[in-house]
Amino acid sequence: MKFILAAFMATIVMVGFSAAQEKKVEPAKIDAAKFLGTWELTKSADKDAPKGAIVVFEKDGKVSITAKIEGKEEKFAGKYAVKGDKLVVTIDPPGGGKGEEQSDTIKSLTDDKAVLVDKDGQETELTKKK
Repeated sequence: MKFILAAFMATIVMVGFSAAQEKKVEPAKIDAAKFLGTWELTKSADKDAPKGAIVVFEKDGKVSITAKIEGKEEKFAGKYAVKGDKLVVTIDPPGGGKGEEQSDTIKSLTDDKAVLVDKDGQETELTKKK
């Protein structure tokens, strides 16, 4: 009986040890400061995305977007935040009120290129303007 109990305890210790060594895969840390500045929407899987739109991310969490929609230049303002591996943007509605929060996964972010993936899996690429 002691042998069975000892073998059982040894198994529990080994399982516990190997489980403690497993590392959780966490999203990569995103340097939110890399978003600061002016970006151009250069590619998108979304056919309705306004390619050529200019997006400006400011230090105070404000974002502004200028885009041509149906041949007319439109301007939008709102706020943004980087939360984990998500870029969360809320655009102020034209008539006032509370904007709808939209969240995209940051697939990659370098000093001059950002690739975002929306909830439908569509990728959008932004290129930093110099």
